[in-house]
Amino acid sequence: MKKYISTTIIFSALIFMTPSFGQNKKYTINLSKPGTEGILKIDVYNASISVRGYDGENIEFNIIDKRKGKDRGFGNAEAYYNIVEDNNFVIINNRDNSPHGRVKGLSLELKVPKNFSVNLSTYFGPEIQVSEIKGEIEVDGYFTDITVDNAIADVVGSTNHGDIGVTLSKVIESKTYYMSSYKGNVHISLPKDTDATLLIDNYFGKYQSDFQLNLNAKATTKTTKFIRRDINGGGPEIQLINYFGDIFIRSK
Repeated sequence: MKKYISTTIIFSALIFMTPSFGQNKKYTINLSKPGTEGILKIDVYNASISVRGYDGENIEFNIIDKRKGKDRGFGNAEAYYNIVEDNNFVIINNRDNSPHGRVKGLSLELKVPKNFSVNLSTYFGPEIQVSEIKGEIEVDGYFTDITVDNAIADVVGSTNHGDIGVTLSKVIESKTYYMSSYKGNVHISLPKDTDATLLIDNYFGKYQSDFQLNLNAKATTKTTKFIRRDINGGGPEIQLINYFGDIFIRSK
């Protein structure tokens, strides 16, 4: 059953809301199927996003309000967002009729069950952070730094004017690993025993690696625009794309 969750009206049948004192607002999003896999999708215009996996069965949602100056005059921050939960598919986005999407100083912090997948997007939000998530991770920003820690499944991250930092706990065959930044640096950290094939495309920057990178058998300029290099004999492909920044491959 689809549940439309209002952040301006408190009604316990759909969501347990506990407004905190001061500038933070805290909510619990009760899932239709606690303990099972799900998807969290966030699409907001100008807020930082932090999502951390934990051992709980529901989603803990916290709005951090650090607005200053004229941005504080745009009403309560919790009125900016729609929340919908439908069979463990949770959507949080800006209200269509809200004129306040561009205000600065808001952060969305969430704790979700570790077996969730996340799809997170912000345009002017300065940062997206994801950690301890076992499902698929897709993050997208424009003026946004992206950090992903301890990922084990698909990681797709792209930004235009920000840096990307990704730490993979393992690299698995059939999973997708793609990191792209236009004007920022790309950092990736891999276990020392990783078997992987890197597809590197950094037009005006350089790349550095803690690993010995060996020429891949498919590495020909006629068949691909990527520089193909193997780590420990090669394996699942990791795409690293960058235009005006640098790429760093670290061993952990």
